[in-house]
Amino acid sequence: MGTLIDIDKLKGIVTTNKNTIIYVVVGIALIAFLIIGFTAGTYHPDPNSKIVQNLINSQIANEKAKYEQTIKDKDTKIKAIQDQLDKSNQTTKGYEIEIAKLKGKVGKVQKPKTDTETRKRLKEMGYETF
Repeated sequence: MGTLIDIDKLKGIVTTNKNTIIYVVVGIALIAFLIIGFTAGTYHPDPNSKIVQNLINSQIANEKAKYEQTIKDKDTKIKAIQDQLDKSNQTTKGYEIEIAKLKGKVGKVQKPKTDTETRKRLKEMGYETF
């Protein structure tokens, strides 16, 4: 007949290649099912949902607690080091004052004028003299 698709030819093709057509249709259906399953089946939660917000808030609380504990530990270490530095500075100031006093005494020392004065000075320093 004069139609675009000859029904008799189509019936002949279907009957001769029946298994092939079934495999193609099943394959296309399987591919379509897999595509739909992978795209529509993935879980994309709403970022504003309560469950997601609770998870985010709990994670933030955990990280904040860890951060604050770390800061407290560091502050304790800094305080201990600062105390050591203050003690060291006080000791250094004491030594500087003592050095200044000794430098003043050294500048005032004069040579002994007599032998008796020399013996007296040596005796004061703990040396035995005759």
